[in-house]
Amino acid sequence: MIEGIISAVTIPVMAKVRIGHFVEAQILQSLGVDYIDESEVLTPADYTHHIDKWKFTVPFVCGRPTSVKRCVGSARARP
Repeated sequence: MIEGIISAVTIPVMAKVRIGHFVEAQILQSLGVDYIDESEVLTPADYTHHIDKWKFTVPFVCGRPTSVKRCVGSARARP
């Protein structure tokens, strides 16, 4: 499904993963999404630990002000 969307559009594709779900993020990165959103809207896989964004080459976005504080450290350090 995601691969079909990527091939059908010419705009960047962003996909959501559950908080703390490292494997979901790995899968999305391998599929070639342009951005990953570690979403507070979805049911968390881990209530205390967010994904270690240093292990990824695809950028993460933070869509809600409450999550920005948690994402700023990893986002600021990314090239």
